[in-house]
Amino acid sequence: MMRTLVISIPVLLSIGCAGDEPVSDDASRGWRATQLAFADDQTEWQEGVDVDGSLDVSLECPDGGRYRAVGTFANNDTFDLSVEFDGCSADGVVIDGSLALYAKVDVDEHGTRVETSYAGELTWSGAAQGSCGIDMTASVVVATTDDSNEVDVEFHGEICGYEADAVVHSGD
Repeated sequence: MMRTLVISIPVLLSIGCAGDEPVSDDASRGWRATQLAFADDQTEWQEGVDVDGSLDVSLECPDGGRYRAVGTFANNDTFDLSVEFDGCSADGVVIDGSLALYAKVDVDEHGTRVETSYAGELTWSGAAQGSCGIDMTASVVVATTDDSNEVDVEFHGEICGYEADAVVHSGD
């Protein structure tokens, strides 16, 4: 479960309903590229978690550059990670800066709830340009019954001065 959580955190940012606020192409492309930088290294993240629940890996980005992820897992339900991007390139965007992620997972017989927060400052160049402050939360609740599963996804806060929900879903 812990290792699956590491992989799932970036994926959480790509599901749900779109907001109505128009978002700049730079914010949309930059955020999408940032998520792609994480998603490309799922196996390496899994292998980087030690028996004490610590992660400290430095990985190549999809199109060049690197990022370093340092964090901890506790009690199979909390995740705390800092990511430092250094010329990390994905989808034509070069990413620099830092991003902190925190997640809490609750699983019971009725479903699963994942609460995630993101905070940091990123600078994008290439296909997306500019500096971007990130202060957002994501909530995913999956309610399970014998007959079906119901998924509720919410995004709050801001990415690059735009509502997080709008940035996450722009270009859908």
